Amino acid sequence: MAEFSSFFNSMAGDRLYSASKFAEYFASFLTDGVFNGGESLQVYANDSDYFLRVKVGKGWIQGYYYNLSDSEKILTPATAHATNPRIDRVVLKLDISQGVRSIQAVIKQGTPASEPEAPVLERDLTGSGIYELSLAQVLIPAGATIIPAANVTDERLDNNLCGLVNSLIQADTTNIFNQFQAFLNDTITDWDTWFTATQSAWNNWFGDTDLAWDNWFDDVKEDYEAWYAGIKSSIFDAVYFQFENWRYRAGHTYKILFDTPTTGDIKEEIRNTISNDLIASKVTEFDTPSIGQIQETLHVVEDNATVTKVTTFEVDGSITEVIS
Repeated sequence: MAEFSSFFNSMAGDRLYSASKFAEYFASFLTDGVFNGGESLQVYANDSDYFLRVKVGKGWIQGYYYNLSDSEKILTPATAHATNPRIDRVVLKLDISQGVRSIQAVIKQGTPASEPEAPVLERDLTGSGIYELSLAQVLIPAGATIIPAANVTDERLDNNLCGLVNSLIQADTTNIFNQFQAFLNDTITDWDTWFTATQSAWNNWFGDTDLAWDNWFDDVKEDYEAWYAGIKSSIFDAVYFQFENWRYRAGHTYKILFDTPTTGDIKEEIRNTISNDLIASKVTEFDTPSIGQIQETLHVVEDNATVTKVTTFEVDGSITEVIS
């Protein structure tokens, strides 16, 4: 059993503490990572040279503090391999060995390969004295002389590789989360049960309603067709007087032909502008069926119906019209 407590005033050198004890103390409050996130210690390339740049910021590793201030740090990767790509990492490297005792932002070089992998982080404070956090990994193409910006992958937010500095002093929310998860699961189950039942009821209702609608519509359609057949001739009498309006409808082309079908006659046609199919025609014949009369014959193609109007100019000055 070993007991340790700190920190106390030293008397005659009996309370001297190493940096590792202070680091151990501070590490009990904060997690490893970078401070504040955002652009803090962000690594980037600018598409025009063979350098990597680390933006200013602060980091924390196992109770040890790092601060890159004033200006960015520029790093130069090892020369690219001629035939194989390589993945390097930009790391914060804590080295507590006697000859170093520092944290630095450095490049951890990977191994060139046809399918390269990022180098494994070293974390062995009790052995080598080194502990690394990865800020980013960088793909170095074979034979590259510049580093594309898109080849830099930010790893600062990955808690397994780096992460953001956070407090270790916090409430245990495990039980609260488990209770919420159980409530959520029960709610989802209840919702699924309700939705399935509602969907089934809706499908049954819709099937019955759809059948009833089809039957009703068929009955109404039959009634309408019978009614329309009975008054169709009257409708064409009225439509006869609308011929002049039809020719101005969108999609219609109006054409007038003289001496057609016989000399002295006038034939007017309305056709579909795109297909040129005949929609309706009107033939005006003078002195037909007898002298002093004008006969106009309207034919509607869709209904295969023909309506004739004979206009007679009487000797007493009156005018009569007969539609048949």
